[in-house]
Amino acid sequence: FRYYVVADFSYFMALTIINTGLLYYITVLLGLEEALVSALLALMVLLSFVFYPLVNLLARRVGKKILIVVAFFWMSAIFFVVFFLGRLPLPDIVQAYGVIIFYAVPLAFLGVLPNAVLGDIAEHDARATGQAQEGMFFAARTLMQKLGQTLGIVVFAALTTFGRNPGDDLGIRLSGVAGFVLCLLAGIVFIRYGEQKLLAELQTEEP
Repeated sequence: FRYYVVADFSYFMALTIINTGLLYYITVLLGLEEALVSALLALMVLLSFVFYPLVNLLARRVGKKILIVVAFFWMSAIFFVVFFLGRLPLPDIVQAYGVIIFYAVPLAFLGVLPNAVLGDIAEHDARATGQAQEGMFFAARTLMQKLGQTLGIVVFAALTTFGRNPGDDLGIRLSGVAGFVLCLLAGIVFIRYGEQKLLAELQTEEP
């Protein structure tokens, strides 16, 4: 559970940074209209839902852990690209849609699988201790989520002091670096999660 909650905390910090910074990425780094943000958010949500059936299929075939780790690393790569938005050899509108489309994929996986993993952890603990404490596990996760979201906003606000306007945008670009580090850390930490051992013990323990 410790590996899970640390990775989840880092992820929600990064998620808050990119969600808070999206308006700046579009208007400051890419120089596009603010109205485009709503369309991009709608597209992101729609694509995430489209990928949900694939998430469930792959989770049954290859396991939840590997998919979550890959999603963390995938998202870290997207954050890395954020640093270079507006400087890539592509039209600005293509960069905007490209980031959102590629961002929707790991978002779909991380929107579904962590809850399933936490359910496995809670069930394993209940069988091992004889006490059902699912509420405590989910409450602890919610607390870390809220803390991660709060710190994500604080980090983004602090970085904007280094520049958040067209031509003076270093702070906005550095938010991409912060998200990259956080998602990379989340992926590295979650590699330590012993999914195979936990699931094997669940199969052998009496309900």
